[in-house]
Amino acid sequence: MESFMDVCPGKSNRRPKGIFMREKLQQEKVQTIMWVAVLAFLGCYFMMLFDFPNVLTILISGVFCLALLIKQQRIRIDFGIGLLTLTNVSYFVIVFGMQGLTMSLLYIGLALYVLGNYLGAEAKIHRNREKIFFWLLLVLVAGHCVHGILNSYLFLDKQWDNGDIRVWLDWWTKFYLPGTAQIVYFLPALAMVFPGIIYFKNRKLFYSVMIVCAAFFTYIAMYSQTRTSVLILPLVFAAQMFLYVILEWKKVKKILSTKQAKITGIVLIVALAAAIFLLKDHPVVKEFMGIMSRDGGILNNIRFKLQRMALEQLFVYPMGGDQMSFMGYPHAHNAWLDMANMGGVIPFFAFVIYTLVTIYELIRWLMKKDIPAERKLLMAGVYGAFFLYYMVERAYESSMHFMTPWFFINGLVHGELTKEK
Repeated sequence: MESFMDVCPGKSNRRPKGIFMREKLQQEKVQTIMWVAVLAFLGCYFMMLFDFPNVLTILISGVFCLALLIKQQRIRIDFGIGLLTLTNVSYFVIVFGMQGLTMSLLYIGLALYVLGNYLGAEAKIHRNREKIFFWLLLVLVAGHCVHGILNSYLFLDKQWDNGDIRVWLDWWTKFYLPGTAQIVYFLPALAMVFPGIIYFKNRKLFYSVMIVCAAFFTYIAMYSQTRTSVLILPLVFAAQMFLYVILEWKKVKKILSTKQAKITGIVLIVALAAAIFLLKDHPVVKEFMGIMSRDGGILNNIRFKLQRMALEQLFVYPMGGDQMSFMGYPHAHNAWLDMANMGGVIPFFAFVIYTLVTIYELIRWLMKKDIPAERKLLMAGVYGAFFLYYMVERAYESSMHFMTPWFFINGLVHGELTKEK
């Protein structure tokens, strides 16, 4: 049926400009409230505030995903979520039986991936796109830093397990965790060091705090005789430096040709040499350097032998069951291979393919011309820090919460790559 405005001659069906502006302001207000709520939730989760409940995390993530689904009018089911679902479901069913389907840990990784997917797609069309993406990354980094600082306080307070310096209390859970588990909260700060040096002028306060946190966490790792994060820092730093040269080659070439850059390089080398000379006799440094040669050192570390053994036994125990032999060691110290030991080849290969898909998508994302180099270094650094950690630790077996930051980053990347219909 035609309306009065449609048939009345000389009348326009356009809404007055004032009404249109009010509606636009209301929509922006609703969006602002939504983003504040999302950031507050993610900050609480990544901080693990009061040992943030799994079920509550899944429910809140689901509510935000539903709201964004209605707004975007798109169900974001893709190859990545399919592979991650296959990984989690097959693993939990094989390890725990059908009861595994009722466990909240099965769904929490999926919830964070899907939420990251929706948020990435929503942020890329926002008028303050880079600001939104920075805040999403900030709550992840800040949440981990706060948790890491709180746990470090308990370490310095000597809340150790029966005097064992390598195992200390977690602030929220009140469980004793080994240093290899504690350092997962250090990783995002370590990934901020190189971008902090290059882009310090852009965000002076943020990068100052991150560099101080990275230095503090490195000290705690050395004091607690935990080598992993100390090794991850230079690896991520070098990878980000290489990526920066690729992304900004013309700028780098121009900077290196200046006299100021050469002087700065010499000063940094001298400062590093002086720091090594002054700290080499410090008790913490001396003791840490002594344990660097433990278990075969770095290149011949026992963990690599254990991982080779896991690969050799992969099809001996195709259904898992924790039957692999590791020369008396309980684990292979690798997220993928320890998953295979417990859950068999189905979740293992599903997770391997999922990982390859995320690497492919990250490379595609890094090649996009409309994304600033600074954000590329930040996101790739966080991705790489967690990936390296998973290569030498049984993260999936230890706690699903050690995996969810990586799943969330993967979701953000995929969401920004998705072409909207």
